[in-house]
Amino acid sequence: MSWLRRLGPARAGGWRLIAVPYAGAGAGAYAAWAAHLPADGELHAVVLPGRDARVGEAPLSELAAVVAGLVPALAALADRPLVLYGHSVGALIAAACARDLAARGMPPRACLVAACRAAHLPPRLPPLTGLDDRGLWRAMGDRYGGTPGMATVPDELIALLSSALRADAAIADQARIAPAPPLPCPLLACGADDDPAVTLDDLAAWSAHAGAGFALHQFTGGHFFLHAHAARLVALAAAT
Repeated sequence: MSWLRRLGPARAGGWRLIAVPYAGAGAGAYAAWAAHLPADGELHAVVLPGRDARVGEAPLSELAAVVAGLVPALAALADRPLVLYGHSVGALIAAACARDLAARGMPPRACLVAACRAAHLPPRLPPLTGLDDRGLWRAMGDRYGGTPGMATVPDELIALLSSALRADAAIADQARIAPAPPLPCPLLACGADDDPAVTLDDLAAWSAHAGAGFALHQFTGGHFFLHAHAARLVALAAAT
């Protein structure tokens, strides 16, 4: 199945924004972003195994396996400039893919990493292994201030959603990316000053990965600020 789903119209030219979702989410997390694209922008959301049309596939819990599957799909779109955006665990995936693309001689135009502690830093919070499905969702909600209303979701649906969430949590707990060699493209770190899990210092530490310019952009709205600030984030991507 396809690793990418286009959201919004196809363009005859211009650039492409590749958006990697946060833990447990699918391409729909970025559906609202299409309305904010400039006329020369095309939006593609990453569809990881275990969600959306790939719900029947086993989720991947290792970053290397995700990169090995996703990068060829990105390389097929690299006939135009690519801008990568990743949110939370998606930032780790975006940064790793940017590094792999650069090694293939096709670096993205820019990489935006959001709501994620710098990839070389050890986790500050304990791993989420050993929890049952509802315990996992409660822990994620407590940690990131999300997943409202899960208490009313049937056990069968919780179990279906939890396999992808558990795999993404394993990547976030285990994956680390060395800052060398630095990325040969601008690196923008984005985060909320009221994020309960990721501090502005965590985001500033991404500068160690930057070899062609670094900027830190501050928002409000908690860990999932991307939904309230879609227009600004798309504008940042377009301006790189």
